[in-house]
Amino acid sequence: MANCDKNIPDYIVLPKEGGGVPGPPGPQGPQGPPGVGELPVPATDISVTNPGYANAQEIFDDLLYLQIIIDSFDATKELYEIGESISALGFSWSLNKSNIISQVIIGTHNENGVELGITTRNYTITFSPDLSATSTFGLRIDDGKNIAIKNKTINFINGIYFGNSVNPGTIDSNFIKSLNRVLQPEKSYNFTSNAGSNVYVWYANRVALGIASFKFGGFEGGMEPPIIISFTNSSGFTEDYYVYRSTNPQIGVINVEVS
Repeated sequence: MANCDKNIPDYIVLPKEGGGVPGPPGPQGPQGPPGVGELPVPATDISVTNPGYANAQEIFDDLLYLQIIIDSFDATKELYEIGESISALGFSWSLNKSNIISQVIIGTHNENGVELGITTRNYTITFSPDLSATSTFGLRIDDGKNIAIKNKTINFINGIYFGNSVNPGTIDSNFIKSLNRVLQPEKSYNFTSNAGSNVYVWYANRVALGIASFKFGGFEGGMEPPIIISFTNSSGFTEDYYVYRSTNPQIGVINVEVS
C-alpha cells in the first residue's frame, strides 16, 4: 500500500557499510606545475645521456647519415694528341646526395683549387697558358662529416697507325698519316685487314714503345722487319716511329693481332 504520509519520502539513502553518507565536495586544490609546452617537442630540446651527443637531434642525424659519394666526374674530352693545346676544358659530375657544405676543383690551373657553389654540377676551366701536357684534375666534396675525392686525367699521347695500301714511293709522315689512327699509350692493337691486289698491310708505332710482334689469322709473323722514320703528327709533334709492312700483298680479309 502507498505511503499516505507526505512528510515521509518513498525511499531513503542507506550509508555504505562501515561509513556514513558522503558529504559535500571539498575546496579546490592548489594549481599543479607548468606543462612541458606544445607537442611535438623539437629533438634539439631533448637532452640525452649518450656520450658524444648533446641532444636527440644529433643522434637522429647520425643514424640517418648517408656518406658522400661522387658518382661520376667527367671531362668533355679526355684524350688529345701530343702537340695539341687547349685553352678551356669543361667538367661535369654527379653526387649521391645534395646536402654538402663545399666542393673544390683542383688541378694544374690552380694548385689551391677553385671553390664552387654547393649546387654547381658543371664547371669550365680556362688555361693561361694553354694546357698541352697530360694533367690530372681532382674534385673534392665535403659534407661536413666526410670528404670524397675523385680524379680525372687528361692525356696527351701519340697514336698507332694501321691500314692497307700499295707500296708508296716514299714512306714518310704524310704516308703514315694517311692510315687509320688510334690514340693510345701502348702498341698492342687488333684489327681486321682486307688487302687486295698489290695492297699490303701497314702498321706504325712509336719507337719508345719497342718493336711489335704480329699474328695473322692466329699465326705468328707476317710482317717484314720495321724501318725507322722521323714522324711528325698532325699537331706538329715529331718523334721516331717504327713502320712495318706485310711480307705479302693481297692477303684478303684477315684478323691481325699486334702485341
